[in-house]
Amino acid sequence: MKIKQIFLSGLKAFIPMVLTIGIVGWAIHAVDAFFVGVLPWLFPSTTYMAGSGILVGIIFVFLLGILANAWVLKSLYGMLDKWVKKIPFIKSIYNAAQDLVHFFDKERSSGQQT
Repeated sequence: MKIKQIFLSGLKAFIPMVLTIGIVGWAIHAVDAFFVGVLPWLFPSTTYMAGSGILVGIIFVFLLGILANAWVLKSLYGMLDKWVKKIPFIKSIYNAAQDLVHFFDKERSSGQQT
C-alpha cells in the first residue's frame, strides 16, 4: 500500500470517531449548561456539581413525557403544533426538528402509530 492510501484509511477511521466524541461531548456540555441555571431555583442551598444539569434535564424530559401523554395536554399540544407550523421561519426549524425526532422514534419506524 502507498503511504497516501494508508494515511487516507487512517483518516477514514479517525474522523468519524473524533466527530462523534466531539458532538456527544458538546451536546452533554450544552444540556448541562442549559439546565444548570434551573438548579439554584429548585434547590437554593445546593452547590453545583458537574453533570447535575444533565440530571435535571433527564428529570425534566421524563416529566414532560408524562404530561405529553395526558389527554388534555395532547389536545393542547396538537393546537400548539398547528399554530407553530403556520409561522414562516419557525415552521422550517420546527419541522426539521420533528423529522429528526421521528427518525429515531422506534414505534413509528416499526409501523405502530400512537
